[in-house]
Amino acid sequence: MTRNSMSLTDSRRLDRQRRRKRVVAALDQLANSGAEITVSAVSRTAGVHGSLIYRHPDPHTAVITKAAEPPAIAATGPSASKQSLLTDIANLTDGVRRQDAYLGQLEQRLADVLGDQVWRQSGLGGPPDRDALESASITSNRKIPIFNGSWPTVTMI
Repeated sequence: MTRNSMSLTDSRRLDRQRRRKRVVAALDQLANSGAEITVSAVSRTAGVHGSLIYRHPDPHTAVITKAAEPPAIAATGPSASKQSLLTDIANLTDGVRRQDAYLGQLEQRLADVLGDQVWRQSGLGGPPDRDALESASITSNRKIPIFNGSWPTVTMI
């Protein structure tokens, strides 16, 4: 190899080591401050691109391991884990969905009742005993004979 290619390889190796040291320092800084540890937070604090952490297994494993540890700073009051907060959010979201469905049912029932009431009061609809008329119509339709192709014979007196 030429002298120039060796210096380029060496500079790349030194740059890679320098960036990894910055990632480790940023990880320690975030852990000591009690901030949330994520890949994006570490890369932002270290001043490197997030793909550097994702591409290399050792910095990525270090971030995941540190994120799973409890915070170093003692909490002054009651605290909750991230998993319990996510569970609470999921339960609350499910409750909101159920309430939304129930509210939709109530709105539909109210619309039906108000619509029927307006229809009756407007005078545009049929008489109030519409249901009785409909059932009478259905029963009278059942009594109508079906034409089978021949007329019944009628005798004249």
